[in-house]
Amino acid sequence: MIQHSKLLTENKAWQADATIVGTCSFTPGSVSVTAYKITSQGFQWAKNAKLDKAEQGYRPEFAEKVQLLLTETYLGFFMVPEDGVWNYHFMGHKHDVKRQYKLKLENPREFYDELHRTQHFMQFAEGSSVSTGSDRTGTNSGVSDGHDREDLFE
Repeated sequence: MIQHSKLLTENKAWQADATIVGTCSFTPGSVSVTAYKITSQGFQWAKNAKLDKAEQGYRPEFAEKVQLLLTETYLGFFMVPEDGVWNYHFMGHKHDVKRQYKLKLENPREFYDELHRTQHFMQFAEGSSVSTGSDRTGTNSGVSDGHDREDLFE
C-alpha cells in the first residue's frame, strides 16, 4: 500500500479508484489471486507510513477487495523495455528506480532467460574453462587438452 500510494502521488494521471494492488499466493496445489483497491483513509495512512514500520497503524479497512475476472483468453498487449530486460531478480544491483527507459510492444522474455542472468552464464563459462594440473592425488584432474572424453569417469 505504501508503494501504491507513492505511485499514485507521483503519477497524477492515475486514478486511485481505477488502480489496484494485486496479490498472488502460491500454495501446494493451488494459486490464490486477490485484488484490492486502496481507500482514501488507506491512501492518507500510506502517504505518512514508513516502510520499516508499516504494520504500525494499519487497519484492514484501508483497502477493499475488488472483483477479478480470470479467463483463459488474454485481451491486451505487453510492453517491455527496449533492451528486453524486465526481470532484475538475479541482478538487483543493476536496478535503479530513477532509470529512464523506452518501451516497445513485445512479449516479455521468460523469467529465467539468459538476458536476465548474464552473471550466471559468465560464471559457468569461467568455471568450465580448461585448466591444466593435477588434483590432490597427483593424477590428472580432468580434461586438460581441451578435448571431449568418451568416459568422464575414467
